[in-house]
Amino acid sequence: MILLAFLLDTILSLVLGIVLVRSIMRYSYKNRLFDEPDGERKIHSSPIPRLGGLSIFPVLTLVMGVSALLLIPFWRQQWISPWSEMHAFIGLFLSLAILYGLGLKEDLGRVRSLYKFYFYTLASFAFMGFGIHYNYAGGAFGITGLPQWVWYIFTYLGFVHFLNAINLIDGVNGLSTDLCIGSLATLGFMEYRERHIAYTLLAIAAICVLLAFRYFNTHGDTKKGQRIFMGDTGCWTLGIILLFIIIHLDNLAPRDPGRHYCLIGFTTLIVPLVDMPRVGVYRMLHGHGPFHPDNNHVHHKLLAIGLHPFGVRAVILGVTALFVVFNWWAVQHINVGFLMLINIAQYLLFIDILDQIRKHRKPASEK
Repeated sequence: MILLAFLLDTILSLVLGIVLVRSIMRYSYKNRLFDEPDGERKIHSSPIPRLGGLSIFPVLTLVMGVSALLLIPFWRQQWISPWSEMHAFIGLFLSLAILYGLGLKEDLGRVRSLYKFYFYTLASFAFMGFGIHYNYAGGAFGITGLPQWVWYIFTYLGFVHFLNAINLIDGVNGLSTDLCIGSLATLGFMEYRERHIAYTLLAIAAICVLLAFRYFNTHGDTKKGQRIFMGDTGCWTLGIILLFIIIHLDNLAPRDPGRHYCLIGFTTLIVPLVDMPRVGVYRMLHGHGPFHPDNNHVHHKLLAIGLHPFGVRAVILGVTALFVVFNWWAVQHINVGFLMLINIAQYLLFIDILDQIRKHRKPASEK
């Protein structure tokens, strides 16, 4: 029955994902709901709709509902998510629903930053109100416990961080999608290893929807009206889902502190999670606000040294894989807190290398 649930989860997610993405594309092209090129930060040259992310939440809601009904006879077994865990999924989907409408409005136009803050806060309260929050530091810097209110603050900051980090890395076709697929595959494997089937099904369903979207995002023909971007709705949806699974793994960590699943989960997203604050600090040091648009994200730097989108994706995915392998080994020998500082230093070194390459590639007239 479990294998049947996995198979049904996969097929339903793929089929529904393809149908819904195609429907959204047809509607967008018919009504000219496009993301217009600007000739500066945006690398596409033709108007392309950015509503592809609207497909993720409805498909996941339906697929997870069907999977839950299919697994009712097994819920009493400890290795299937019992009734006591259902409230966490209610919190997840309530949070997703709150941001779904905001994301749609943002993808169709612009939403004032203050409104975004209100909705971010409301969605995070729905998230935490159902018990979804950090409660374990993994022994970082010798910390064994913190007051509950501190964990709520960390969770709120993590919530906002994930939403914006996934969104801001979505500047090259397929980049955020590939990063999220890789992260979800790793997280899903760790959940299955701990025999938490509901979380594994969530990861599988999200991967399948992303695969359906990815085909049209990277291989779709613009002239035939078969190309689409993810948009803010999709990035926010994926950010919340990834944080949801990582927090669950963090809550499992006290049972077996040696596994450090939470750290590995973060590592699969180390590029967007570290790049966003790096760029924000850079902007403030140069007299701008932390969200001032520029071309200083890592994918902009890779494009500037002459890589095509495929090369950008390959480099970032390769760097991410190296970090995952390194941390999987190093966490057994280095304190988690110090390891995170080492990772940040390694990433900044990587960025500095890109800057040096870019500097030496500039024509003499630009130097």
